[in-house]
Amino acid sequence: MWFDPDESGWGFTVIEHGDRLFCVLAVYDYTGHTTWYVVPGGQWDPAHSSFSGDVYHPRAAEFTVYEASRFDPGAPVGTLTFTSSAGSTAALTYTIEGMPGAKAVQRFDFGLPVSGARDYTDMWWGGPSQNGWGVVMLQQGDTIVSLWCTYFSQAVLGVPGVPAWFMLQPGRWASADTYTGTIYRPFGPRWLGVNYDGRALQAPPNGPYTLQFTDADHAVLDYSVLGMSGTLLLERMPF
Repeated sequence: MWFDPDESGWGFTVIEHGDRLFCVLAVYDYTGHTTWYVVPGGQWDPAHSSFSGDVYHPRAAEFTVYEASRFDPGAPVGTLTFTSSAGSTAALTYTIEGMPGAKAVQRFDFGLPVSGARDYTDMWWGGPSQNGWGVVMLQQGDTIVSLWCTYFSQAVLGVPGVPAWFMLQPGRWASADTYTGTIYRPFGPRWLGVNYDGRALQAPPNGPYTLQFTDADHAVLDYSVLGMSGTLLLERMPF
């Protein structure tokens, strides 16, 4: 997870498999609701310090009635470049929906590095039959933070199934394979085309979650959010 410490509330996640990156930008739309953009692939520059790819803003069925057949990645809505200047700092440059911008970001440290323990950091999904949504799981030491990227209907926008995200905040290990915590659905200031003002951020707790890891590559997410409860089967996403 990368962020600007002066702009609390949004973030940029990078999951790396070899030379391939899968990136998610978790921000807010003009109504203040969470939204996300995804860079599912791209190319490194010759120096292997900058990674550039197309940005997508997909649509799909709402998470409570998800159907992979309704997933529509759409055409690219822009491009983004991630440039690492050192081990803990980087720069984002982008043009998204016709609006250019640049952000200086740094690694978000929330725990000790993983050492010897099983590391669940990865991009997780529900498998091919659930293509279109995912959970970015980030682990440092015994602490796990997850970003659930899904879809939610917004009456203000007048369209169903727009990208929305929930933050699964750090919790605790209830047992050797079960992690529990609280889900947040924040509201924040518009991110694209304006100067972000973190003072407008609101992040009330929404409900509990439980992650049970059945093995190194599979998990079960039980959640309660927006007054609705459910269960998601997760597995590491190959890319």
